[in-house]
Amino acid sequence: MRSYQLKFLIFKENFLRAIILSFYLLIVSSVSFSQVEHRFVPINTSQGLSQNSVHCIFQDSDGLLWLGTQDGLNSFNGRDFKIYRYNPADTNSLSDHFILSITEDANGMIWVGTGSGLNKLNKRTGKITRYYLNPNEKNKVSANYALLVTNEKKDIFLQHDNNLVMITATGDMFVTNNVLQKSKIIAVDSESNIWAIRNTNTMMVLSKSSGYKNTASYPAPAKEPNSLATSWKGTAGTGNILWLYTQESNGRILFFDTKNKTWLQKQITLPTAINHIQVTKDGTGWVSTLTGIFLVKHFEIEKQLTYPGLEKNNMLP
Repeated sequence: MRSYQLKFLIFKENFLRAIILSFYLLIVSSVSFSQVEHRFVPINTSQGLSQNSVHCIFQDSDGLLWLGTQDGLNSFNGRDFKIYRYNPADTNSLSDHFILSITEDANGMIWVGTGSGLNKLNKRTGKITRYYLNPNEKNKVSANYALLVTNEKKDIFLQHDNNLVMITATGDMFVTNNVLQKSKIIAVDSESNIWAIRNTNTMMVLSKSSGYKNTASYPAPAKEPNSLATSWKGTAGTGNILWLYTQESNGRILFFDTKNKTWLQKQITLPTAINHIQVTKDGTGWVSTLTGIFLVKHFEIEKQLTYPGLEKNNMLP
């Protein structure tokens, strides 16, 4: 798994703030593109971050930033860091120091997936509750908590081995066994259906209406040369559209309509590898790559955001 030193690219557009991370450390500066302000701010251990290898980032409903590193969880209020770590002598600590995923439920609780165990953090009181979906995980490293996805109600979904786990907005946990064999979850759509990629080179959906027990499969595009299971990652966009992207040297983005169950006749090819895509509420895709950030609107590249020195540096996945 890649990890990168942390850098924020903070931009404002219609009161929207987004954070993109890069490996490069540079002096605070600002530039503007079409009345959009972009400000680069270096953040690392010198400013209080627990460790420079950042694997995930999340902004909660209160505006706090949560940063998952190889040495603990960091919350950042724009000025100060608060760090949560694993302490074997303290049961009110995280279950592991290696943070893989972060999200928030409807009650404002922060859920943290680690290399060994799932955690719920009450940011008001600091209380941490550990969850082990398999008791044996208490004594070994397991990467089963690498992805936490939420629907509009902020129900949380995750994959644990071949099982689908749902944590409801009320905190109840439900497990649907053996529905994800040879599959990996990529996203939840606007109707709370779960989408996954199968080893059989197909897209699979677990429908909410069936209690996530019934599945349906849809083949990869006819001319797609690469296996979906080995070459593709995905994220949910707006308007029932999934964005799937390759991790090859010339990254490609394909679009799947979850309502009509069809691939769109649109494809984007970039001159560099893609690490991650974040789609905002207005449908804009912020594509972090090895050579900067590409903005995608209406299934086309609108512009590339770069800064002197970023062109040859990695962006956080």
